[in-house]
Amino acid sequence: FVFLEGNPSGTAEEMVALVFEPTYPYWDPIQAGFEDLAANPGWRYTDPGIETLGIELVEVSGGNAVLRVADQRGEQVISNADGSTVKTYTGWEAKVTTITLRRGPDSKWRYADLEPSQPITAVELSSMVPVVWIGREA
Repeated sequence: FVFLEGNPSGTAEEMVALVFEPTYPYWDPIQAGFEDLAANPGWRYTDPGIETLGIELVEVSGGNAVLRVADQRGEQVISNADGSTVKTYTGWEAKVTTITLRRGPDSKWRYADLEPSQPITAVELSSMVPVVWIGREA
């Protein structure tokens, strides 16, 4: 997802379908965001992206995997081909979300569902597998 925001190519639907199932609850707003990128050649996100802080595997059953993911994001910045900022969006503080991934017929895992995010404490985060995050490469 972070890679596609910084390196959009193809149609919005093609990009979103790489990461999300069409039945994903937030498919439409995510696709609307990618339509902005697809309709404006050279537009891309230039902020560091979503910072994954920790991850925890909850369950694997058949073609489904349930994960808890802690993340945060600073201000979101979309720039044009010249590098000028054209849009900004507010980011979010550290939170944890339970996500269901589903393995598709092409053997790729995609977001299928998620539960509402909750704030996360430092103690709870310390019990998760830490993720080394380097940010979006320019």
